[in-house]
Amino acid sequence: MSRSRVAWSMAVASVALASVATLVEVQPAGASNRDIVSSPSAWVTVRRAPSSYVLGNAPGGAGWTFDSETARSGWSYGYLYGDYDGCSWIQSSHLYRTGTTGNHYCSASGTTFPMRSFAILKNSTPSNDGYPVSTIAATTEYANVDPMGSIAARDPIRAVPAGYQVRWRYVTLDSQFAMVRDPNVATGDGNWIFVPRSALRTHFRSRQASEVGLNIRGWRQPVRASNLRTLRHDRPTRVERRHVRHRRPSTERT
Repeated sequence: MSRSRVAWSMAVASVALASVATLVEVQPAGASNRDIVSSPSAWVTVRRAPSSYVLGNAPGGAGWTFDSETARSGWSYGYLYGDYDGCSWIQSSHLYRTGTTGNHYCSASGTTFPMRSFAILKNSTPSNDGYPVSTIAATTEYANVDPMGSIAARDPIRAVPAGYQVRWRYVTLDSQFAMVRDPNVATGDGNWIFVPRSALRTHFRSRQASEVGLNIRGWRQPVRASNLRTLRHDRPTRVERRHVRHRRPSTERT
């Protein structure tokens, strides 16, 4: 083959490689994908595992950042910023890729958070609905609290009157809030939300209600600190807690 033909072949090959490079995003070694939550839905649920219990919500149009570590069955696992500020699972269809990041606040393989890390009382199973219960006072439905801690509720969505029926799913670790589904609200409009436990009747009734990690008689009073201390050996280890709820410097929060 003549030198001119060899040079022409090499030029064609380099052009082809350059074209491919513009189509394929090469992720740097050790990097995770950086996404933003972008959805026509008003609220996107944040879950403990794919299609499992709801831990919070992200607004569909606010552009909260999500650092994705892994994906499974249409769900992505990673660190959600904004008011949630922790590790979680989100449906991949609600995420828009913007680039990559070197941040690794969550495990690379994905974590299914045990019930005892965020609930003291649960109802039914992850694939079923909550059990009906009515409010005993006017109250507010919130998109987010911190079911694994004791941070005050945030992102209020709507006010509801006394006698309003919701379907309870679980009670948070500090017994201050209940995760419920509002049957009067459509999926995507913030139908899985938190309400103050004090706004619901004293005892929940359900054949499938069960305690999680603690042996406490009834739920008339908040969980005592001594009881929470007995639960610590069942909660995530220090490394796992970093994946569950990792607080970053305020300059990094988005």
